[in-house]
Amino acid sequence: MLSLGVLLTALLLGVRHAFDADHIAAVDNVTRRLVKRGTAPKTVGLWFALGHSTVVFAMAALTAAGTKYAAPLLLDDSATRQALGLFGSLVSIGFLLVVGLLNLRALVDAARGRERSSSGWLSSKAELVTRPWQMYVVGLLFGLGFDTASEIALLVLAGAAAASGAALWSALAIPLAFAAGMSFFDTLDGWLMGLAYRRALQDAERERRYNIAVTGLSVAVALGVGLVELAGVLVDHDVVDLEYVGYAVVALFLGLWAARLAFAARSRAAASG
Repeated sequence: MLSLGVLLTALLLGVRHAFDADHIAAVDNVTRRLVKRGTAPKTVGLWFALGHSTVVFAMAALTAAGTKYAAPLLLDDSATRQALGLFGSLVSIGFLLVVGLLNLRALVDAARGRERSSSGWLSSKAELVTRPWQMYVVGLLFGLGFDTASEIALLVLAGAAAASGAALWSALAIPLAFAAGMSFFDTLDGWLMGLAYRRALQDAERERRYNIAVTGLSVAVALGVGLVELAGVLVDHDVVDLEYVGYAVVALFLGLWAARLAFAARSRAAASG
């Protein structure tokens, strides 16, 4: 049987992975696009996490079962891990740069005080996600990279549990705990960002500055993370640890929301006084 400590460790690894900057950038930017289209984006983060978890669960199961196909993912210099890492990075880079540029155009329009029609080549041809469930595929492709410490640590946990004599079904509780932690916070991220963007678009004139601020931050995160990942691919090593960048991004969004709430409360107090 697995100890509670092992399951808690897997859960916390999933929580940590949910704060990875590319997760936050993908979920936040797609959420904004869907809110702008009038689509309810409450499950964007959940679908992304489920796609990501599918890969994590499958590889953890193979590792726990002792298959030789999973072993190369635990070796830093293996051709398999390098190839998957490159593929996952390229998918992440391409996706983040495209949605970042789409939202950059929206940011420019908001700054000019006008709304642009959703028609046109950039929107009609490069709109990668038009329904929340499509984020499952995005999460699946992101997950193929297996280039973060938390994912490798999860595989080690699953393999160690199986090696210690735990039944396969018991060892599979480890990736399930990881998926639960990641899915909860990815879902919460998508829900909160959907709420923030809906509020920003409710009254275009009153919320114009807030809309510009929150959209600008999302654009900066998407393009910044995409370019940092691209630099890492070009120099063949991580330029910045994106798992820690995510914490800073969340703190910035929380600060922005807090400032908006404080401003709204002050405005109401002034109006009633």
